[in-house]
Amino acid sequence: MGQGRLATSGTLTALVAIFGVLSALLPAAADATGPGSSPSEESRRVIVELAVPAVTASDDARAASGAIVAAATDRVLSDVPAVAEDAERLDQLPYVIVDATDAELRDLLDHPDVRGFHEDQLAVPSLNASVPLIGASGLELNGSALTGRGTAVAVLDTGVDRSHPFFASGGGRILAEACFASVGGCPNGSSTMIAPGAAKPLAGDSHGTHVAGIIAGSNSVRRGVAPGADIIAVQVFVDTPAGLAARFSDIVRAMDWLATISDEVGLVAVNLSLGSLMTFPGTCDADFGSFVAASDLLRDRGVVTVAASGNEGTVDGVAAPACVSSTLAVGASTVPGDQLAEFSDIGPQIDLLAPGAPITSSVVGGGFGGMQGTSMAAPHVAGAIALLREAAPQASAAQTVAALRASSILLDDTRDGGTQTGMPRLDLPSAFTAISPHIGPPKAIARLGAASGDLRSNLDWSRPVGAHSYRLHRSTGSSCSTSASTIFQGNARAFVDKAVQHGSTYRYCVRAVGAAGTSPLSATSTVTGRDLTAPAAPSASISIERDRIRFSWPAVSDPTGPITYRLYRSTGSTTCSTSSTRLYQGTNRSVTIDGHRPGTTYRYCLTATDGAGNRSSIARSSGLTVAPLPHHGFRDVPTGTWFDVPVRWLVIEDITQGMGGPGQYSPGADVTRAQMAAFLWRAAGKPTGYPHHGFRDVPRGSWFDEPVRWLKAEGITQGMGGPRQFSPDAKVTRAQMAAFLWRADGKPGGYPHHGFRDVPRGSWFDEPVRWLVAEDITQGMGGPGQFSPDGNVTRAQMAAFLWRANGRPEA
Repeated sequence: MGQGRLATSGTLTALVAIFGVLSALLPAAADATGPGSSPSEESRRVIVELAVPAVTASDDARAASGAIVAAATDRVLSDVPAVAEDAERLDQLPYVIVDATDAELRDLLDHPDVRGFHEDQLAVPSLNASVPLIGASGLELNGSALTGRGTAVAVLDTGVDRSHPFFASGGGRILAEACFASVGGCPNGSSTMIAPGAAKPLAGDSHGTHVAGIIAGSNSVRRGVAPGADIIAVQVFVDTPAGLAARFSDIVRAMDWLATISDEVGLVAVNLSLGSLMTFPGTCDADFGSFVAASDLLRDRGVVTVAASGNEGTVDGVAAPACVSSTLAVGASTVPGDQLAEFSDIGPQIDLLAPGAPITSSVVGGGFGGMQGTSMAAPHVAGAIALLREAAPQASAAQTVAALRASSILLDDTRDGGTQTGMPRLDLPSAFTAISPHIGPPKAIARLGAASGDLRSNLDWSRPVGAHSYRLHRSTGSSCSTSASTIFQGNARAFVDKAVQHGSTYRYCVRAVGAAGTSPLSATSTVTGRDLTAPAAPSASISIERDRIRFSWPAVSDPTGPITYRLYRSTGSTTCSTSSTRLYQGTNRSVTIDGHRPGTTYRYCLTATDGAGNRSSIARSSGLTVAPLPHHGFRDVPTGTWFDVPVRWLVIEDITQGMGGPGQYSPGADVTRAQMAAFLWRAAGKPTGYPHHGFRDVPRGSWFDEPVRWLKAEGITQGMGGPRQFSPDAKVTRAQMAAFLWRADGKPGGYPHHGFRDVPRGSWFDEPVRWLVAEDITQGMGGPGQFSPDGNVTRAQMAAFLWRANGRPEA
């Protein structure tokens, strides 16, 4: 066990984590305890080490190790159920965190899957000139400035203000957020949260925001060390009566999670601007076994753990966790002056010095403020790692640390009692020279996933460290190479290939492009469009007197799920294909098509599509010639007028039988809301079985009662004129008509602007009118650029609107 001593009371401390000196946890056996002593029945938080093999760096071994850890955790918690309720599991590290009494600790120690444990401790919270000083603003590679693009740095702290402009609009630089804070310290009230907003600054504290700004902030006036890097913001503190505090176990849990996502996000460094009030004159690995395991796990993945040395001004030791051998221990120097800061803890474990006093960076609320401490020095180093790994993405953690320590600027501890000499102060030009032998292209893409669909392949890939952009290649041959077609170039990590033909096989591979060049190709992903059995040709039953054709066909069976059928039509001798007019899409195996030109020949064809989007070949019917629509019989609807055919269609569809007397349609009469309800309901097939609408002015059993029930249930109207009022006798305006038809069609969106000056953008009828124009249902009325939204709709117009909205049958 390492030797520690309590540091003297310090000044200028920003956040200090008390991990404390770990002592023996279990009391001696009963016959060896002092007079009156007895085992404690009070639970305490402990970190239990499992007796499983260490996690290795191999990708295959990582997955196996995770399964082994999970199985051992299950056995321990099952056999000692008293500690299971509040236990915190880890994904990769061979530890489990529990609350246990002395008796329960004895049961744990007796378990064959337990190697030992140590007690958890509470933790309490401990640029412009500094960035040029360390040489971060002038680094270039191949003519491009290094900014840390393609890398990510995790900030384990009090949270980060993602809305701060220093991190780009909408927190664009905050790649991910998480919270690991036991006793319900996360924003969602639990001990773990991984979601946007999880790293909300605790109690408005600015420390984590300040640290993140030093690493990667940027605006027109200031810049952090690596303004192109992304931030993984992790909140690990809780508010206690003694102030902000964190559990050591929560920091370890956060590091365990970071190990699982490190490859995906391009993680290169974890910043710990925190430290204990206890300093250690030597390596403290024996006291912090779970942290050592977490730091080693990250280092195996190329991630450097950077820790502040502490702010108590000691000359012969550093705080935990900087005293852990696998961390990069950072002390503070001054800006200006470039001397060792008076408050910085210094010991033989110091790896590097960096500017820590005074530093101006982002604070909660959108502004900037000054802080000083080794908490400010550590993020200078974390940002420097991002720059070096952009240039040398394949460098290991050890090579990166060695390059950082190769500084030509050395400082001595000249304070009273100081003995450390020749301590390297961060100097990026020197580090860049030292790492240059390791500069190479980004790592090859580790993963390329692909899923096929109807005329498309959905592709996505992982993010190697140092990648700025990607090139995706596609081949129809036996292999994929750089000579294959390049179908995508850009910084996105997903692409939809829409040029897929069913029954063909495609091979995809991707390269990453970074400051140092282009990576080797990824492994190849293969997609084959699956053929689907074609349906039988649709058979037709024609009703001459009603000009109605009913099609039906047998089912196509497929194990992937429901089949979607699409029915198309062409006219004359034109061959029917999927580019012809589509009349039906759905899972039914019969459909009725109404309205045809007199004596015209129609050709129909059918396709089937499975749940994965694979489409069959086409089944075609022979040509069909049908009779004309019968005349409607209305004397006030002249043959050949613009509303003649629409009214014929209304009569055949039983949407209207006229109004105003025998042989009368009354085309010039205004349509009421009750009539509009009935028109739409009948055109939809007179659906029934809907609940009561709740309108007081719509009598039960009236001719428009059932239509209004349907309108309300389908969300086509909520009434008008006051609470529980439908206003059935009110005239329908053109704006209302547009909204009624649009809602009845499912509220389609994404249509271009209609060009009408009297339809305001964003109005409640703007989107419906866009749809009307795009679907050629109306071209306006009242003059150029006019829709006349307040004009009343006549029965002639209503007939035309419905007819056009239904595809102009017999047009």
